[in-house]
Amino acid sequence: MGKEINDSGIAWEKKVKLVLEQSKHGFKRLQKCDYEVYTDEPIPIGVEAKAQSTIGTADEKLPFTVWKYGDTYKKLIICVTEEWYDNEEWGLQSKKGQLILENIESNAKIKKCEVIICRGLDGLAKNLEKLPQKKKENILNFLN
Repeated sequence: MGKEINDSGIAWEKKVKLVLEQSKHGFKRLQKCDYEVYTDEPIPIGVEAKAQSTIGTADEKLPFTVWKYGDTYKKLIICVTEEWYDNEEWGLQSKKGQLILENIESNAKIKKCEVIICRGLDGLAKNLEKLPQKKKENILNFLN
């Protein structure tokens, strides 16, 4: 069963990457946080892709994600599947999910990190559209 969940996570990361490629932002894949997105903001934005298709413990990792990356990124985007976001039995809309969201908010306050939870790929695309574009001269400086 662990392999199925891992495969589901890898597939979700690939879908998130496609949305990042379609955005007008520079980004790169990392070993730590899944992706870094570059905007006009001085600190890159962290992007984590999280998938869960059944009841389990992956959702409990969401608050830790904020705790782990909140010092590195002052803005962190967590993109979860629509099914996980919407599910009222085991997802973020469930009683347990609401507690997890409260823990995310608490960790974000402690770390002074803005956390955006995106509902699916469309949610990610809409949130990426709101981010300021990196100016071309800044991109050239970054590449040099």
